[in-house]
Amino acid sequence: MKKILVKKPKILVFLCDRANYGRLKPVIQELYLRKNVNVEIACCGSMLLEKYGFSYKVIQNEGFKINYKFFSEVDGANHTSMTKSIALTINDFSNVLNSSKPDKVVIIGDRYEALGAAIAASFQNITIAHIQGGEKSGSIDESIRHAITKFSHIHFPATKEAEKNIIQMGENKKFVFNYGCPSVDYLLKLKNLSNNCSLNYGVGAKISFDKKYLIVIYHPDTKNNNEIQPIVERLLDSLSSLKIQTIWLWPNIDAGSDLISKKLRVFRERLKPQWLHLVKNLDPTLFSKILKNASCAIGNSSSFVRDTSFHGTPVVLLGSRQNGREVGKNVIFYSNLNTSLTNKIKKQINHGIYQSQYIYGKPGASKKIVNKIISCNPPLNKEFFSFSYEFSNS
Repeated sequence: MKKILVKKPKILVFLCDRANYGRLKPVIQELYLRKNVNVEIACCGSMLLEKYGFSYKVIQNEGFKINYKFFSEVDGANHTSMTKSIALTINDFSNVLNSSKPDKVVIIGDRYEALGAAIAASFQNITIAHIQGGEKSGSIDESIRHAITKFSHIHFPATKEAEKNIIQMGENKKFVFNYGCPSVDYLLKLKNLSNNCSLNYGVGAKISFDKKYLIVIYHPDTKNNNEIQPIVERLLDSLSSLKIQTIWLWPNIDAGSDLISKKLRVFRERLKPQWLHLVKNLDPTLFSKILKNASCAIGNSSSFVRDTSFHGTPVVLLGSRQNGREVGKNVIFYSNLNTSLTNKIKKQINHGIYQSQYIYGKPGASKKIVNKIISCNPPLNKEFFSFSYEFSNS
């Protein structure tokens, strides 16, 4: 009897920046283990740019194949260049989809490039699985995240509140699965940094991990560009007074990032601080270890909200970019420039590590997410469902 060949479903994972990969890595690893699916990866955005550390190389170095690369970023780091970059992502990712012909596309978070990918996949009648939908935050990011939710078919929120928000937006609760953030599957397995570990990336002061150190990431808030300069200046003044060795990661590619980058370059060249180390990018595992063991994390990165909750790293969250986020007790806010940022940082350093909290899920999230991506086949023609406060306990 002639053997009937069953076509394996193809799943295409979309990546556009370093944070995307850090959180999707456990999902990609789990997909690679499955013999019943074909997996492809598409990379674009800042991952392909030298200015942001060529973070796509981290993916390749960890054994994953990048099937598609396309350049979709318009230079300028302003609101116009961001808007044009969305258009380019729609155009170029449409070509990728036409070539790949995937059954499903996996998208995470709230990047504007991800919105372009969601539009392209939706108009080509491809099922979209969206991870980390439903969360509140400041800036344009919240609008982007919710827009991606409305284009998507399978939803993987990371918290109960996010699950409720997705259902409130009229999504069918049969296709909303609160399994938590996939990053939990590697964050809780991380070992501490060894004392002889060295930071071989970036420029500036040599960092001794057996001593107290700070980590800083400050991204531009695209809705509040007027807060960028005063906050960066206040932060540099505070760090200068503390003189604690500090690792500062380059900002993302959003509008206003060039202003932050220029401030950092001028500060380093003029003052040559012996406590500051600047780095464009870190591989996800090293970054997570550094974040876990830091005396305090300062800035407005979503990793300071999400990842630190698992380890209890003290955080001072700057500005309004993460307004509305669900945060742990390890996070305190700084938005009033009339108060002392230095005192806030000192308070967190003196407190030390907080107790672990599981706001964003527990281990096992990635396996559950992958199982559902493979098995769930919602209708492409979406309907608006009435909101119900009765949501799942998955």
